[in-house]
Amino acid sequence: MSEHGGLESDHVTAAAPANSTTDSVQQSQSFIASLCSSPYDLSTVKSNESDAPHSPIFCDTTYQLKKERNDYVVSLAEHYMERICFDSSSRSAQVNAERHNMWVKVAHLTNEKYADLLNPLGVEQTKKLFSNCKRRRRLRLGKSEDSPLASLSVSPDGNTVDPNMSTDAMPSLDSYLTSNETSPHPSLQSLVHDLDLTVEIKELRRQMAERDAEVARLKRKIVEQANDYKIRINSIADILKNGTDRKVSEDIRTYLNVS
Repeated sequence: MSEHGGLESDHVTAAAPANSTTDSVQQSQSFIASLCSSPYDLSTVKSNESDAPHSPIFCDTTYQLKKERNDYVVSLAEHYMERICFDSSSRSAQVNAERHNMWVKVAHLTNEKYADLLNPLGVEQTKKLFSNCKRRRRLRLGKSEDSPLASLSVSPDGNTVDPNMSTDAMPSLDSYLTSNETSPHPSLQSLVHDLDLTVEIKELRRQMAERDAEVARLKRKIVEQANDYKIRINSIADILKNGTDRKVSEDIRTYLNVS
């Protein structure tokens, strides 16, 4: 027991709540500091929102995306039309199947490219879109031929812009197809394979038709040559027969005269 009696124990007991209060204050300060440095800080959220790309919900952005998709559909369809080279006026089952497969592939590639930006297109919608774009292009071409200044347009900032020199960055078809070759979609790969098989079958049929025509021509030539040889042989046989008959007649007359 100390000389101060019970005062020392009372001092220790009073110091304990003070220490606990100090610890609570320090913990509160640490918690507030962690909140200020946490990723949910308002300044951080605001900066993240300002850095995030704008969603294509505005009218001008949607218009540009649709314009780019229209150009992509036209380029893709013209590419495969030039590659397949089928008769557009034919209505045979084979040509209709090839044409349908081509439009299915064009719609699939377009929807895959713009899946997260625009609503998907159906096969009939893709055909109609291509027809409308081609018709508008012909109308613009006709107007540009009528007026030499119609080919130039004015941009919002007042500069003259040539529509043929579009500033819209559109990926080329070959680069897009090459990028898809690294990780092809199963259905897309199947469509490409079917289209390639259709083109190969059509080419083989064309070669077979050419060979059949060549075989028929050679057969006709052989028949003509055989008939010609037959006529010549018959002529030679007639000459030999006539000569033999004359010789025999002369020998008989000579024998009779001698007798």
